[in-house]
Amino acid sequence: KKLKLTNFTFNTDYNFVRDSFKLTDPTLRGRSNFFRGKMAINYGFRFSPYKLENGRVIDELFFENDFELPRLEDFTLTTTTRLPISDIRKWITGQPSGNNSRNAQQSNKKTIDMISLGELFDNFSFTYKIDYRYRNTNGIIERGISNHSFNLQGNIQLTENWALNLGNFGYDFKRKGYTYPDLGFSRDLHCWTMAFAWQPRGAIAFSSTNTSTFTFSIRAKSPTLDFLKYDYRKGNFDSPF
Repeated sequence: KKLKLTNFTFNTDYNFVRDSFKLTDPTLRGRSNFFRGKMAINYGFRFSPYKLENGRVIDELFFENDFELPRLEDFTLTTTTRLPISDIRKWITGQPSGNNSRNAQQSNKKTIDMISLGELFDNFSFTYKIDYRYRNTNGIIERGISNHSFNLQGNIQLTENWALNLGNFGYDFKRKGYTYPDLGFSRDLHCWTMAFAWQPRGAIAFSSTNTSTFTFSIRAKSPTLDFLKYDYRKGNFDSPF
């Protein structure tokens, strides 16, 4: 059995036309999945190949004259854990986890009065996310957690064509506040999809400033016709002061 630990990409280039700083900062980005895709780790590195002198970057590569290691200027690490409620329910009841796609299609065709309370929230999932960032700007280092949140999102299939969508309902540990949910409806129009979404207030509850936004869109289902769409967005900004 093969186990793929990570996918990563490395990128840099050298510009022969430029007078100085011809080599761009090398970057390394990757992604690793664990627990059958329920946990994902994304990481990124950006190095500077140039030396520092008196707090300023000079046009001298790290291997010229006295050898120095490339300087790490930016590092990001994001861990995302997503746990569907359907899996939690199956673990509790002892049901097998196979045929998820077929079961989801069958449950989507049921109306509310035909399904149990547990099945009603099968399309919901919990997401726990942590973002960490390290930044080195000419020797000035900033580091810390930029995002730490837990939220619930999903949709309820009201009828065969209508669905109620709920997203971003949870708690932000970084800002220490509850997040207001995104509410929306979507309608299956055979070859088209219509959607309406509304965020009642700002992203964080109890904040000094609040915004409310709503969006409306109609677009073709076919990927080859994704340019056939109409999007409308409006936001209101309110401040208590």
